[in-house]
Amino acid sequence: METIEQRVAFLRKKVLGLNQTEFAVRIGLKQSVVSQWEVGITPLNDKNIILICHIFKVNEDWLRYGVGEVFNAKDDPILQEIMELVEKMDEPQRHVVLNYVRWFFSEQQALIGEESLPEKGSKPASPPVGFPLEPIRPDSDPSDFIEKKRIG
Repeated sequence: METIEQRVAFLRKKVLGLNQTEFAVRIGLKQSVVSQWEVGITPLNDKNIILICHIFKVNEDWLRYGVGEVFNAKDDPILQEIMELVEKMDEPQRHVVLNYVRWFFSEQQALIGEESLPEKGSKPASPPVGFPLEPIRPDSDPSDFIEKKRIG
């Protein structure tokens, strides 16, 4: 993705899974504005770039210049905790976590009828040993799932 317009469209569609109207509503603008950004009719101004980054926790350098990761882990306490834990793991442990996340994501997407995670190598057909065999439905509370698994 070479342009900011391409990165906005990628963020909206592929990362956030939002249509133009949903994206626009979340940032307080009209759908037509988002459409004009994405086709390059209207350039994004600094105010809107900062707004997108703030609302969606997007790395401003990634949005502006395509540098770095899409999200700032430091701005999201959950991502920050995950990163801290992963940094303590050795490479085989990291692969187990990565395989599980890929599997889990594809199962979640299958439940809601979305495309699965783009493959970077092979996607596991089943979860790694010791992980739940069914995904959490998008409308369920993860704590309910955990409690049921402990009891059952």
